[in-house]
Amino acid sequence: MSKDQTDPAGDNQDALPSSSKAESSNEATAESKTNDAVMKRQQQIDVSLRHTFGLTENESQSLTRSIQGMLEADAMPNSRSAARPTEPSFLATVTESRLFQVALVASLLLAIGIGISRTVGSNSVEPYFAHQPLAIIFHDSVSQGFQPYYDCEDMKRFADTFEGRQGQRLVLDPMPAGTEMLGLSYLGGISRDTTAMLAKADNQKVIVFVDTLKHQSILDAVTQKSDQHPDLNVFVVEKYGLVFVEVSALDSAQVLKYIVPE
Repeated sequence: MSKDQTDPAGDNQDALPSSSKAESSNEATAESKTNDAVMKRQQQIDVSLRHTFGLTENESQSLTRSIQGMLEADAMPNSRSAARPTEPSFLATVTESRLFQVALVASLLLAIGIGISRTVGSNSVEPYFAHQPLAIIFHDSVSQGFQPYYDCEDMKRFADTFEGRQGQRLVLDPMPAGTEMLGLSYLGGISRDTTAMLAKADNQKVIVFVDTLKHQSILDAVTQKSDQHPDLNVFVVEKYGLVFVEVSALDSAQVLKYIVPE
């Protein structure tokens, strides 16, 4: 190229038409929002993994990256020549159901690996689980956006979930105005099978943790009022052969009474 020729790639950004500048600005804004969504989704996975398996922050972040890789690989076209998706927006756009499926598979694999590594030389191999104070789990859930794993307006699915995890079919009685169920999550806490129902009452966030009575021996440890979060109250009720633990900033339990046998 002669010195008199102009290299298009070297054109000054200021020479761009106003419409091009606007498009560039919009793209930057969209990319920023996408990155924020990715970070939020990764943080939600990290918190769930730490609560369920007692992982360190580094361990959970490493597994989260593996989950993202599994999702990206799953989304690749069949053609061998197709380029692997590299846009950071992928984790932000994957569906909640697909994210949960892959995260569950990865978590189960992790649980098996950790369980084996921590019981070498033992006659029994049990996946490792770390009990967590429920007030801490509540605080972490709120800080991560207070989003359930899935909405559960279908009472059949609601009952099926509790039957599969706690051995009893539970449903919700009608709730008064100002009280609503947001959905179900698996946040751990009492055991790996603990089922958590996220709700709102009197404009306050509420989580009801439900598990079987076979974990009574650790209830005192996980239901203690947190010195780190003194504004949170913990209410424990045993009924229907199960334990219900409601955590919120309210002065009394407002939600667990609506969870009843089918």
